[in-house]
Amino acid sequence: MAFAVDLSLAAPAAAALDALCDRLEEDSGIDTYRRLGNAPHISLAVYDKIEPEAFGDTAAAFASRIKALSIRLNAIGAFCHEKSVLFAAPVVMHPLLELHEDFHRAFAAFNVSCWDYYRPGNWVPHVTLAVNLTPAALAQAMKKLAPLWRERDALLDRMRLISFPPFRLLFEHELAAERLG
Repeated sequence: MAFAVDLSLAAPAAAALDALCDRLEEDSGIDTYRRLGNAPHISLAVYDKIEPEAFGDTAAAFASRIKALSIRLNAIGAFCHEKSVLFAAPVVMHPLLELHEDFHRAFAAFNVSCWDYYRPGNWVPHVTLAVNLTPAALAQAMKKLAPLWRERDALLDRMRLISFPPFRLLFEHELAAERLG
């Protein structure tokens, strides 16, 4: 079992991404975030193992001092592997990178089991739309989404701790009023 800390997208951006998932799920077996039991989000870190109780105390303290963050989703992209990931990409702005670095400083005690992809300097912020895509499925998904894609503003308004698989919410904290991105 793994654990992820993420920032969730508020409506209406979440609803817009859900509509894209509707299109991906039509006549296909594509694993969208919804089919996996999750919601649109940007992961700050993924860990192989943690003690959720100890982590929760640190998470509550951290979440209580950060504010919701406005972002702009401006592209769709993919991490291309044998089993690729399709995602919506935010404009990478200083406030988002600063929040990510602050998070990793606050959670330094847990970094030993943090996945390398999520460490500062390696992290590519993204909102996963679909996973486990073969090259043919990735091409099909891009063909479906490209004509539908529109840039959109989004608000990251909640911090969550999730265990997976299967996805299970362990902690959720609503963030204070928006801070400008």
